[in-house]
Amino acid sequence: MFLSKQININNYNLREPFNQQPTENLLNDILFCFDTNAIPLLTPLGIKIVRNMENTMMDIADNYGMEQIEPPTIIDNNVLEQGQEIGQQFRSKIMYLSGKMEGFHLMMTPEPLFIKVLSDNNLSHSQLPLRYVYSTNFYRNMADPRHFLRGKQFKMFGGFSVDTDRNSLIKSSEMFDSLTQSIFSTFRLPFYKQDNGDKLMAEYFYLSEAGKENVYLPQIDESKKTKALSLAMYYHYTTDKPVKLKYTNSENKKVKPLFLTYGMGTQRTLFSIMDANRDEYGFNLPECLRPFDYVVIPLQQKLKPLANMTYERMKSLGLSVAVDDRTNVSVINRQKCSQFLSCPTNIIVTDNGYKIYNRKLEKVAETENLVQLYTFLSRPQQIIPAALKVSQIKIGLER
Repeated sequence: MFLSKQININNYNLREPFNQQPTENLLNDILFCFDTNAIPLLTPLGIKIVRNMENTMMDIADNYGMEQIEPPTIIDNNVLEQGQEIGQQFRSKIMYLSGKMEGFHLMMTPEPLFIKVLSDNNLSHSQLPLRYVYSTNFYRNMADPRHFLRGKQFKMFGGFSVDTDRNSLIKSSEMFDSLTQSIFSTFRLPFYKQDNGDKLMAEYFYLSEAGKENVYLPQIDESKKTKALSLAMYYHYTTDKPVKLKYTNSENKKVKPLFLTYGMGTQRTLFSIMDANRDEYGFNLPECLRPFDYVVIPLQQKLKPLANMTYERMKSLGLSVAVDDRTNVSVINRQKCSQFLSCPTNIIVTDNGYKIYNRKLEKVAETENLVQLYTFLSRPQQIIPAALKVSQIKIGLER
């Protein structure tokens, strides 16, 4: 990634002290660009962080034995009748398509679609329980959109289970609960859980003044409501309508299964992660979410070719790296931008080699050529920085 090519990077709010500014302000232009209708355009940097987030969640789900499915975002209107009754207020939020796409709408609620697809399969009791996860875009016709916290288009990480009986349903709910807590723990995200006591419904909140929900959280105060963001929930999805979803039990009879649905707002969760992982330098994200681990910064314009070569060589080694090749920004401000974006290591390209700084901008090493740089990056704990300056390693990879 070349930071000179990032469309909004010069708009980043780098006014210090960062820890006294609202996260909502700091995030403007970094992850998303929004028009007046709160329809997001992910920036390249935003894509990196969001994909890291989604891949991590999918990996954790895979560890729980949950399969991945990818639902479409254009849905036949008739599919809506496969699930729970939909009231007029809910229907008013659906984005219906017209013209040649009349009779379809944009994804708003996935449960009817999953029920329809599963109904078309001859499910057997030996297949159940089924537990799936997915990641996709949702759409809502909203009168008061608010960018990444409340938008007309937003990303969702979700899932569902199909179970034979209550015991299996509770086990599925416990699995989704454990999945959620594992995800939040991995992302260093504090949360509060609210449930109905019977393990068939739970909602997860992050305390934030940016939250629109006012909820009773007994862990905090049983007598008054608390401002929070709702991040995720699961519940037993029931319907009294005669839907076609059935499975064949051990007695070869068609029986209606139980259905649990789960959802986590990707953008809300990402906002909360960014809010929870801040310090005096900007954002300090968990390693699995960082957009890159190293930023290469040429000290002077004439050193850009060497910086670019260093960047390409580091990429070829599988390292997560960016180069801040902007010409209108001082070295110290480029380092501060790296700090702000959570990068733990800066590599300054000089006439005499490389100077390596940690996120606090403390110099941790100096090397004369790429070989020494690679040696340090691969085994920093075994290298004495002072010894690097007298190293005579020269095997064709010098600057």
